[in-house]
Amino acid sequence: MQNSDPGSECAGLTNGYFRAIREGDAAELSRILADDFLLIEPLWGWKVTRVTLLRDIEKGTLKFANLNHSGMHVRSYRDTVIITGRTEAAGNLGPFSPFDVTCRYTHVHIRKPAGWVMVAAQETLIDSPEPLNDEPVAKPAPDVVAWMMERRRATGRTPSLEEVLGSGCVGRVLTRVLTYGSQRHRIWQKLDEEVQSRIAEQQSGGTVRRGSLDD
Repeated sequence: MQNSDPGSECAGLTNGYFRAIREGDAAELSRILADDFLLIEPLWGWKVTRVTLLRDIEKGTLKFANLNHSGMHVRSYRDTVIITGRTEAAGNLGPFSPFDVTCRYTHVHIRKPAGWVMVAAQETLIDSPEPLNDEPVAKPAPDVVAWMMERRRATGRTPSLEEVLGSGCVGRVLTRVLTYGSQRHRIWQKLDEEVQSRIAEQQSGGTVRRGSLDD
C-alpha cells in the first residue's frame, strides 16, 4: 500500500466516500474517515464531525435520492493529497429538510502509519450554471419584489410564500433559504415589507427603488 500512487489511492477514497454516503454504508465510511474528520456542509455551513456524520448515515437521518460527482482534480504533496470537484445531490436531512443542491467540494487526505485517510471535506454551493468554454453566463437576476407587486396588482393581494416559491422567479439559494433556512421567516417578512414600501412610494409619486434580490 505504501508503494501505490497516493493520488490514485486517495481518488479511490473520495469515490468510496461518495458511494458510502449515497448508499448509507456507515461501515465503509468509517474506514475512510480519520478520527478527527470534519465536514463543512453546504446548506448552513455547519461543522459536522465524524461521529455525527456516521450517526446520521447509520440512522438514516441523512438520505440521498441522488448523488453524483464529476470533474475530479487531484493534487499530491508528499503526505497530503487534495481533491476537488463538483457534486449534484438531492435527498433529505431529517423528515422536514429536503435538499437539491449543486456544489464544489474539497477533500483533504493525509498519510498515517496505517494508510491514507480523509481528514476534511468542504462543500460550497453553486447557484449558477457552469459557463461553457470559459464564457461568462449571462443570467439577469430575477426581481422577486417586482413579481410580488405585479401579482398584487393583478389579484388585489400580496402573494403567499408558497406562490412565490412556485413562481420560478426565485433563485435556487433564496428558494432553499425560504424553504427551510433558519432565517426564512425574517427574510420573508423583509420581502413583504419591501413590497409595501414600494407600493407606498408609487402611491406617493416617489421614485420606486430597485433593490437586489438577496439584499
